[in-house]
Amino acid sequence: MEKKFMKYLLFGVFAFVFSVAFVGCGEDYDSDIDDLKKADAATLQAAQSAVATAKSELQNQITGVETSAAAKAVVEAKAAALAEVATQLGNLKVGDYSLDEVAQIVGQVEAIGLESLSTTVEELKGLLDDESTIEAIKNAAALKLQVDALTKYLEGYKDGDPTVKEDIEALKVLITEGGELSDEQTDKIVEQLLANGLGELITVQVKGLITGIQLVDATGFVSLNPTKFTTAFGLVDYTFVGDYIGHVDFKKSLVLSETAENHVLLQVTPANAKLNPEAISLIDSKKGDGVNKYVAVNAEPYTGLITRADGESVVGLWDVTFKVTNEYTPDTKSTFESLTTTLKADGKKDKDVLFAVAVSTGEGRLVLTKFDYVVSITSVTPVYSENSITVNDKDPLQFTVTDISSSKDPKPAQTVDKLANRLTDSNGKEYVWADGKEANNIDPSKNTKYALVYEARSTNPLFAVTYEKPFQVEYTGDNKAYAYYIGLDLDNATAEEKTTWQKDGAIPGINKVYKIAEKAEITIKDETLKNKAVGLRVYAVNYNGTLVDPDGRAFYVVAGAISNIANLGSLPFAPQITGAVASATTTLPSNQFKIDWGKLDTDYGIKKEQVYGYAFKFDDSSVQSYASIIGRDNATAIAQRNSIDLEYNAAKPWTTRVTEATSGGGATYVDSIQLGIYTPRTGAFNSILVPSKLKENTSYTGKLQLLGAKEKVLGEYTVILKKNLPTTFPQGYALKTDDRIDDGGDYRYYVTPRYYHKNGTDQQLAGVAKADWGGTYIQLSDLLTIPTGLTSLDKHLVFSLTVNQERPGEKTLTATRNDPATSFDAGKLVVKNPTYSDTEDNVDYIADIVYNYGPILYDGKEHKVAWNDYNRERIIVTYNPTRLYTLSLAPATLPEVVLSDKKYYAKVTIQLQYILKDVSGSDKKNVQTAAFRKFYDFTKGAKEFKYGYDITIGFSKVPVYVLGLEDNSLDTDIINDENYWAPLVSSTPIKPVLDDRITIPTNGITYEDTDGKISITSDEIAPWATPIKTLLETTIPGHETTTIPSSSHAGNLSKTDVKYVALLYTVDKFELATVLNTTPYPVTDAKDAVLPIVIPIDYADYE
Repeated sequence: MEKKFMKYLLFGVFAFVFSVAFVGCGEDYDSDIDDLKKADAATLQAAQSAVATAKSELQNQITGVETSAAAKAVVEAKAAALAEVATQLGNLKVGDYSLDEVAQIVGQVEAIGLESLSTTVEELKGLLDDESTIEAIKNAAALKLQVDALTKYLEGYKDGDPTVKEDIEALKVLITEGGELSDEQTDKIVEQLLANGLGELITVQVKGLITGIQLVDATGFVSLNPTKFTTAFGLVDYTFVGDYIGHVDFKKSLVLSETAENHVLLQVTPANAKLNPEAISLIDSKKGDGVNKYVAVNAEPYTGLITRADGESVVGLWDVTFKVTNEYTPDTKSTFESLTTTLKADGKKDKDVLFAVAVSTGEGRLVLTKFDYVVSITSVTPVYSENSITVNDKDPLQFTVTDISSSKDPKPAQTVDKLANRLTDSNGKEYVWADGKEANNIDPSKNTKYALVYEARSTNPLFAVTYEKPFQVEYTGDNKAYAYYIGLDLDNATAEEKTTWQKDGAIPGINKVYKIAEKAEITIKDETLKNKAVGLRVYAVNYNGTLVDPDGRAFYVVAGAISNIANLGSLPFAPQITGAVASATTTLPSNQFKIDWGKLDTDYGIKKEQVYGYAFKFDDSSVQSYASIIGRDNATAIAQRNSIDLEYNAAKPWTTRVTEATSGGGATYVDSIQLGIYTPRTGAFNSILVPSKLKENTSYTGKLQLLGAKEKVLGEYTVILKKNLPTTFPQGYALKTDDRIDDGGDYRYYVTPRYYHKNGTDQQLAGVAKADWGGTYIQLSDLLTIPTGLTSLDKHLVFSLTVNQERPGEKTLTATRNDPATSFDAGKLVVKNPTYSDTEDNVDYIADIVYNYGPILYDGKEHKVAWNDYNRERIIVTYNPTRLYTLSLAPATLPEVVLSDKKYYAKVTIQLQYILKDVSGSDKKNVQTAAFRKFYDFTKGAKEFKYGYDITIGFSKVPVYVLGLEDNSLDTDIINDENYWAPLVSSTPIKPVLDDRITIPTNGITYEDTDGKISITSDEIAPWATPIKTLLETTIPGHETTTIPSSSHAGNLSKTDVKYVALLYTVDKFELATVLNTTPYPVTDAKDAVLPIVIPIDYADYE
């Protein structure tokens, strides 16, 4: 490809001789050189600095380029050319250089074509009297730069035609001989490079030709993915408030136009290239462009920056628009998705197709961005205030109102549920949708029902705003809505109100549509509305053109004159509910509010010594009895602080009263205040808040004014009294960590079993007979730590245990408190379980622990908090098996020696069994696998068998008995009974043919399915000490006869009756670990259990 191009250059385009060289073009400048005596030092210094910066940036690009080799070659060539320019600049001496040298530098910099050096070029041209030779220098430099870029490219070209390099060298020779570069020849260079796919190697500057494009991250433009749209199809042709500013037009079956358009900033290279809007499009990696039918692309010069007079962007920036077209409809949605996604075999979406922005440069040639962009249109699900919603918090149309008249003293925002409207429980002037089906909610006059009781807000106070000052409405509801506006509540207004509310200019801000992320600012400006109620209504619309609420939600404000009393901020008070109350009339203290005297002095000029008392009033008369405060002084030790009477006293400011109360104790002023009352007769300071008299989820507001001399109001606080119900146990109550593990996100406790007598009173710690067994019990104190100073007699706790929770046989056992006089564990809260099988099987209990705060709810109802109300982990309780059971071992299958890969191993299946440790007469049962696994760890600890008996030879009967083996069933209880035969041996004991000790590796343990059996495979057993055949033939007397004598009562044994040789081993070590203790401990009742290793008489494999 490159060779074809170079031949074209050598024999077609460049059959001329350059008349301009790089080191001298100077006949026209010879007379000027002598006239130049002094240079502009500042200009040269600025030029050197700019070139150095540009050079550094190019070097950074070289190391950072991760695109094509061609792009990297161009950067390297420009960097090299700029390095030469930097050298030439460095050689210039101020006051002693020629204009020819300056022209050389200017021409070469223009040939390089870096936008960052455009200012430098203009400043250097200011040193010249004649610029006529610059164009020739620029052309020659441009050709050299072009050849250098090709040369750089070919340096890394490994598989190309070697003659290409020869052609490059020939071209260099022509360049050094001089010549001119005409526009026609430049066009042919570009044409040939593009024809051969080397467009990225173009460095010669051709007006209008685009050689590269990229999206630019900029403020005000979509940067992450400009081809993703979030919108919805319109369900109806509808204009959302047609006469309002910012009205929104919805079209049926078309997406919302305001959400179907994204803008991105595109930069083209070179900067002076003209971008034809019709040439830009989106394509996939197969050059598919069908998606452009649904997402159109357009471009225009970006005018946010300075532009040239002809409209071309100075820095090559274009405002590109991606817009969903009207071709995208519900009927064409599937076609669009087939172009933008790939599908799985089941027809469901697999992956997104990636697209690039493409610009056509003519004749099928494209310049592309990276394939980084997903084209998608996501539909937003509408939300509705509808009849199934019964509480305010679930209503999607939410907003707050805030008085922002004073930036220095902003007032708290008020939520819609606290704002007034004119709906009573029966007037029916508020509506909601009958259901949440979008197709039913097109017409707000249909498919509606009366609003539910939570919308009856007529008893709420009017929201106070400042006359002629703005207040703010902020939409805080579901963000799936698109926009909102604020209208007037005309349906509930009087005739007079309708007239005054609708007067032109009376209420600026209500004639505009806001996006849900925007805040509306409204002002009550008409004189006739001062101190009058004004009804407003918030309407919101979904992306599909349906209303969130058919008639919106109303709220009322009242605009008063600006108060001249300084607002000192808010005082939040609440009863301090730290534990259970004794009764519904129990009084509690409030929290203490620390007074910031420094702020009061700095911001409002209120000093400590100026305050003589207070005036306090709640808006709600039902809590006016709580409008009383007491103070606490500023003694260093909190425990030594005194309560101070703060009622107005013309003779004594608060500071004087503090001094008197502390009698020289160091306190000088009131540090904090709280709700309370001072009784002069007794001198007592009493709490006054009764939680049962305060409604839940209700804030009671009031004004607390600080009074100075002569009862002058110095400033006022807004008091907010609200009861905050506890959501956790009181401080100090905590679950214990002893004998507890984390079990799949729950807490599992392994507690000590405790038994009680069947008479129901006597406790049996150990040794209880099964016949006297009454049950087991679990104490709450096994699980929960009680705060210091309290005992388990704390009557405010409720405790229960559930067996088989959410399964057949579920039952809940509620705790009782044992009689302190007659019962075991006197006075403790315990759960008893009289079901023997529950204890024997060690069932799981799910604990429920509840704290009762007593009658703190409104009207004296109790408030209870369960531990699992604020904790995810369940509390599971099980008896500790090591304290509940005595474990034992029994062989479940006949132990044997097996041969595998010419190695010998002992194998046996054992059954782990248990009895209740402290219940005499309890039955032995098999430990089930599930119960075993959740507590025991069989892989830890040593497990060894040792040789314990002489050789015995089993004999055949009908049925066959061998050491108690009958039809492959092993009964260990008769191993040492009559069904074995001990041979008569010499006085020397027979040497075991196996090792004296067999060990079990940690990986030799295998759990069976559900029956609790455990398979054991030993370590490799060493080869036989004595072959069995030799053993039989040489060590057993009478082997040469037909019978074998015996020392047992079984008599002589016929050789034909010999079926097995059994080597008796016993358990020497059998250790386990548990989830509570990873240190292994021995199973004592497993020690000395008999495990016969049986070898068939067909012993050929064992020799």
